[in-house]
Amino acid sequence: MSKYDAYPVPNRPFAGPSGGGAGDNGRLSYPSQLTLESFDERGIRGLSEASELSEFFGIAIENALMAHPITEYVKTKFCEPSNLYPAISDTYRKITDILHFENTGKWRKNYYRRKSAIVYDGPEEIPFVRWHLPMQQKSESCGIYNTGSRKDLCFKACMRDKNDYASASVFRCWRLACESCGNATAVRFGISAEQKLLAPIDIEFRKTGYERKFKHWVISPPQEWFSRIMQRADHFHNAFDDIVELIQKYGMDNGFIGFHPWRWNTENQIWEIGPHFHIVSTGFFHNEPFRDEMKRIAEEFSELGTGYGDGEWVIKQIHPEAPVKSVRHTIAYILTHCGIGMFTHSVNWNDEMEDLLHPVIKNGNQEFYRKIPKIDYDEDWENVNLWTENLDKFDFVEWTQKTVTATFQVTRYFGLCNKTRILSNYKDRVVSKCPICDEAMGLYHGYYDINPKPVVYTRKSTIRVMAEDYDQVKDYYDKNKNKLDEDGNTVLNYAMALMQCSTPETMGVQKYESSKTREERIRLYQNRKDLAIAFDKMFRPHVIPKKHLSEFKKENEI
Repeated sequence: MSKYDAYPVPNRPFAGPSGGGAGDNGRLSYPSQLTLESFDERGIRGLSEASELSEFFGIAIENALMAHPITEYVKTKFCEPSNLYPAISDTYRKITDILHFENTGKWRKNYYRRKSAIVYDGPEEIPFVRWHLPMQQKSESCGIYNTGSRKDLCFKACMRDKNDYASASVFRCWRLACESCGNATAVRFGISAEQKLLAPIDIEFRKTGYERKFKHWVISPPQEWFSRIMQRADHFHNAFDDIVELIQKYGMDNGFIGFHPWRWNTENQIWEIGPHFHIVSTGFFHNEPFRDEMKRIAEEFSELGTGYGDGEWVIKQIHPEAPVKSVRHTIAYILTHCGIGMFTHSVNWNDEMEDLLHPVIKNGNQEFYRKIPKIDYDEDWENVNLWTENLDKFDFVEWTQKTVTATFQVTRYFGLCNKTRILSNYKDRVVSKCPICDEAMGLYHGYYDINPKPVVYTRKSTIRVMAEDYDQVKDYYDKNKNKLDEDGNTVLNYAMALMQCSTPETMGVQKYESSKTREERIRLYQNRKDLAIAFDKMFRPHVIPKKHLSEFKKENEI
C-alpha cells in the first residue's frame, strides 16, 4: 500500500488540467463497459487528463507529507524494549549527593535534590519509566483532508500558476508522538529553538561584531550503567541535571541538549538500547576533565553498585572541521528519534473528577471557571473534553490511562539563552508566498475552484533582550510608545533599531514584512485618537467620534 492509497480515487476520471471533454459537474461520462472500438479519441484524452490530475494531486500530497528519511526507520523498524535492565538500587541519588556536596546519609522519605526534581514518597512509589520512540501513535483526525462530498483535494498553491508549487492541506495535532504530525512537530520545535538559541548570539554580534558558531556533540555515558539509570524518572532527571551542569562548567555556554535511549544498528536493522545525548552549543568542551570527574565519583561509590564496569564516557564532535549549517534542522533531526519517557504517578482523583465533570466552581455570587470559559463548554462540550451530561459517551479507560501517566522533559536549554527575556511577541497578518516565484499562495477547495482565497497567516516575531538590559529597554519603550505610534512605527521597528534587542529579522532567519505601510499605520493611529467606544442603554457597543462622546452618554444614561 502506498501513502496515496488513503486518498479517495473517483469512480470516473476527472477532466483535468488539459481541459475539455467534461460532462456535468466537470466529470467525463463513459459507458459502464468500455471496449477497444468504443474507446475513441475523446476517451483517450480523458484518461490523459485524469493522469495529469492524479500526478498533480500526488505532488501536492508529497509536498505536504515531506519528512526526513529517518522517520521511516522510526515508524517501521523494530525497537528493543527499554525495560530490559531492571532498576535494582537507589544508585544515582548517592552520586548526585557527592556532585552537589550534599551528605544526606541513608534513605530519607520525601527526598528531593532540587525543586525541579521529581519527588517520590519512599520505595513503594518509585517512578519506573517506559521509553518510546516518537511517531508511534495513530490519530484518525490527523493528515490530508478533502472538501467533502466531491472528495476533491483541498490544497494551497501558487495563485499565478498552480503547477509552480502546490501542497495539500493537512490537519495537525502537533504532538511528537503522532505518526502523522511527528516530523512537522520536530521541525516546528526546531524553528522555535533556533530563535531562542540565536538571540544572545545575535545581540552579541550587533554589539561587538563577533559571531559565535554552533557545534554538534554526542556524549555517550557508560552503556550498562546508564541503562539502569534511565529506568527511573527521578534518577534520570538527576543525571540529566548533572550532565547539563558539568558541560557548562567545562566550556559550553549556550545550547540545547536532547536524550536518545536507542541507537540505530545498521547491521541488524533495529533500534537497540544505546543511551546518549546530543548537544548543539557554542563555546568549547574540555572532555577529559568532564570524563575524569564522573569516573572519580563512580569509583568512590563502586561498592554501592554505582561503578561503570568496563564502560567509559565517549565524547565525539560531529563534523569538527565545520560549524553547524542549520540549527533548526539539526535540532529537528535530533527530535525525530529522541526518547519519550512516561511513568505513572499519584493522582488526586477528587480534583481530576471535578475538572472533568464540573467546569464551574461557585463562591458566593462569583463563578470561577476551570480551564475553559463557560460559553465554550455550553456550545462545544465534546471538543473541550467536558462530559457532565454525556457520560455514556465517555471513555473512562482511556481517560484513566492518560491521567495516571506523565511524560517528562528529555530536552533542555542551557547557558546564555536562559538569560534572555521576552520584550514582546509582535504579531502581524501576512500573505503566504510561493517558494518558487514569491507570488501569493491561494487556498483551493478542489482543483476546479476558480475563486481561491489568499493564504494569510499570523507571523510572530519574538523580541528578546538580555536580562541585564531588559528594564532599561522596556522603560524607554513605555515612555516613547505614543511617539512611535504617531510616526507609524511598531515595537518590531523599535527592536530592530536597538542593538540590545534580537528578533528573527535581525537574526536573518525571517524576512521582514508588514501587512500595512507606515502611512497606513499613521492613519489608523489618528483614527484611534479621534474615535471612542461607548455603550447604549441596551449595552451594545458603538464607535463614535470623541467630540460627540459626552452627548451620546447623556442620551443613553440609565
